[in-house]
Amino acid sequence: MDRKIKVLFIFIIIVLMALGLYGYFQANNTFNQNQISDNSTISENGQYNSRDDVALYIEKFHKLPSNYITKSDARKLGWKGGSVEEYAPGKSIGGDRFTNRQEVLPSGENYIECDIDTNGTDSRGSKRIVYSTTDYDIYYTSNHYKTFTKLN
Repeated sequence: MDRKIKVLFIFIIIVLMALGLYGYFQANNTFNQNQISDNSTISENGQYNSRDDVALYIEKFHKLPSNYITKSDARKLGWKGGSVEEYAPGKSIGGDRFTNRQEVLPSGENYIECDIDTNGTDSRGSKRIVYSTTDYDIYYTSNHYKTFTKLN
């Protein structure tokens, strides 16, 4: 009976170690969901709205895609808030300064923000990319600035 218990105990330890190693390698995978996934089809004259495409565009060209318009430009078209779709089809809000009032991002930087995944929707949603204009560090929030994940 003691031998069976020892074998079972060793088996359980091996299984737990295997699960731990699996979790470690999953967490340290090169392109996990918090990183930008490479997409070689990003072109400077393209229009992009998804997290990964916009982040890669910023990383490559140090600016937002042309389908982004500032709040000021949207207001000139009659926009008063919410979705910009009715006033500028195919466009999204982006290019305005992010002040970092809550100091959730590194201080001493100038930041630009843009909406993510809003084309064809009836609201601006809560997803944003914010990037630094000096070193082009790119941050993503899915909960309207409460928390950020660095993408690059």
